[in-house]
Amino acid sequence: MARFAIICMFFHMLGLTNYWSSQHGYATVKEQSQKPEMMAGWFAFACGIALLFFSLESFRRKMFELFVKMHWILFIGFLYFVVKHDTSIWYDSTLNLFQLSVYFWLVDLAWRIFLIFSCNKRAQLMSLKTLPGNVIEISFTKENFVYESGQYVFICIPALDLTEWHPFSLASCPQDDNAKLCVRVLGDWTKKLQFLASKIENSSDPDRIVKEMAFLVEGPYGSPSIPLHYYRHVVFICGGISITPMQVYFFPFFFMNYLFYSDHPQKKNKFDE
Repeated sequence: MARFAIICMFFHMLGLTNYWSSQHGYATVKEQSQKPEMMAGWFAFACGIALLFFSLESFRRKMFELFVKMHWILFIGFLYFVVKHDTSIWYDSTLNLFQLSVYFWLVDLAWRIFLIFSCNKRAQLMSLKTLPGNVIEISFTKENFVYESGQYVFICIPALDLTEWHPFSLASCPQDDNAKLCVRVLGDWTKKLQFLASKIENSSDPDRIVKEMAFLVEGPYGSPSIPLHYYRHVVFICGGISITPMQVYFFPFFFMNYLFYSDHPQKKNKFDE
């Protein structure tokens, strides 16, 4: 949708420039382009191009923090320059598509802020340690926190950045004593998390430091769309860090199988083969 909007802006600029040059000559085009409202249009177009540039996969995956912050700055700048380019689209008494889009965005933003401040929970960190393969394990208490297999949460660690919330799949079964997350080190935030975990592990009292650290959790969200417990045979196919949500499903199956064959020893346990 953003790419489509930028393309429309480009053709709008191209068509208007062609119209002025054909009707009034190039001198008129140069004169019109120097007006404040036209300059605002150029700045709005530049903000749109910059938004597309910072939306590239290399920025999203490796520099997520830069991606998010530049989007906020450029999007607000884009809205400002669009209004300065044509004040009638905002101050007009009749509701138009631009106003409707901004209203929807403001409602979504207000709802998001409400969720952050009303639905997040301050959890007690139990451990923060590095694992082989550039993976970090986060363990926190499940007090006032109920979830199902396959769900995910947003977490915030104020020691790293109070404004950043990142989603991660829960890597522990609902029956476990503590909830666990397994984080693969990929971007700038996870690299800072890895550095923090290494620093804590090398400290003199890591348990005390971890338990005193603020840790916010929002969620859980999502749920499996297929009732796996209805099926006799289930095959899990995954790779890399995505094994973490899959093992949440596997362990309950294994546990139920163990209980069943413990109560029926005359039946052959397939897991013992």
